[in-house]
Amino acid sequence: MNDITYRTTDSGLTVCCIKKPGYVEKQAMVAVRCGSADVRLKGIRENFTLPHGTAHYLEHKMFEKKHGNIFDNFSHLGADANAYTSLDTTAYYFTCQDNFEKCLSLLGEMVTEPHITNKGIEKERGIIESEITMYEDNPWWQSYFGMLGGLYNESPVAVPIAGSKADIGEIDQDTLKLLYRSMYTPDNIIVIAAGDIDEESFFNQVEKEFLFTPREKAESVFPAEDRINKVSVKRHMNIATPIFSIGYRENNFDMPPLMRMMTSKILMDIFAGKGSVLYEKLYTSGLCTSPPSLEYLWGMQYGASVISGTSDKPETLLSRLDNEINNFLSYGISEKYLSRIITKSRGELKRRMDSLSFCCSYAADHFAKSIKTLDISDKYDSINSDMLLIRLKEHFRADNLCMCEILPN
Repeated sequence: MNDITYRTTDSGLTVCCIKKPGYVEKQAMVAVRCGSADVRLKGIRENFTLPHGTAHYLEHKMFEKKHGNIFDNFSHLGADANAYTSLDTTAYYFTCQDNFEKCLSLLGEMVTEPHITNKGIEKERGIIESEITMYEDNPWWQSYFGMLGGLYNESPVAVPIAGSKADIGEIDQDTLKLLYRSMYTPDNIIVIAAGDIDEESFFNQVEKEFLFTPREKAESVFPAEDRINKVSVKRHMNIATPIFSIGYRENNFDMPPLMRMMTSKILMDIFAGKGSVLYEKLYTSGLCTSPPSLEYLWGMQYGASVISGTSDKPETLLSRLDNEINNFLSYGISEKYLSRIITKSRGELKRRMDSLSFCCSYAADHFAKSIKTLDISDKYDSINSDMLLIRLKEHFRADNLCMCEILPN
């Protein structure tokens, strides 16, 4: 694994340096443990609920400054800047070859000095509405959140990241400032750099320039849900081949989040990944023309194992999947097969860590889950077939899933 160090500034910021000697490009990122699912907040003095899409809206407005859009400043320095919002993270980052220190200063200015005006908010509303329309027309997006809407009833996890047009119509200056004050606090933020970085210079600059005002951080509250909302969701769109998303909802929060993720991904790779017996059967029968996408969506208070892809007969595919899971429950998982999958998983992670953008987003994602390590290789040593069979039986149950199908009109 790479040379990775974590430090903490006097103000409470977490700083992560991922050294990549010899790399020409460098990337830096500020990630906030605050995402689209953080809408029901509990503060020390008050509780409040924000409109869906608030975190994403704030991400857009953080680029606005008194002198204009800070994108232009990054461009003048030869850097590419961007941002993203997920369910539990908002991240701002840049990639450059030169002027790293100047770009880092700009990044610090952007996230520590918000310039939020009603005029700017109204100007941005149309842009975000267009983005929402684009996602409404995206069948993969509709399949994914249709599945989440089946797994969850009241949870904000099931709501698309940008919210709806009605949601963002409720967002104003006070809303965005409230979220910033409540969640953009030093102990809720990590600053990450990856590349051929001088660790001491990077840390000292972050210590000096990333000065967030200490405030009382709010905590997210998620509603308790005992059962899935819907077993099946079907929608029709203008597509040629049906698209499916199958989700198994997480119920075991006693298991550490990192182990939830690792065991789920290993199991999905075993029974549905490329090279699995099931995939070969699906491929030769024409039920699946390409390997399905396998993902574990995880947060501190939610989780789902997700299998997505295309198939002319999604319901038949689901039946084959259920049969394959029962086969493993009946006959077990050989240690030899498990060893091969773990070796493959280790190798994939090592290859992906060659990418600066993956390194930074990976560190941000782990920070959101309160995991202060990127080197998880040794964690694989504690995973065995008995543990996986217990996980398979408890998590990948037919009564614990929802499948969303996007079908041709």
